[in-house]
Amino acid sequence: MEDTKIKCILCGKIFLFTASEQKWYKKQGLSLPKRCPDCIEQEHY
Repeated sequence: MEDTKIKCILCGKIFLFTASEQKWYKKQGLSLPKRCPDCIEQEHY
């Protein structure tokens, strides 16, 4: 598995989704993230 670049659906910023993050998401049964870490953080405040 390789690092993947994903475009945030909210701000359009490209963010890196690392191979280790991908493995964790897959293990948890989660789909790929659609929002960048910055937008996710803003949502919690």
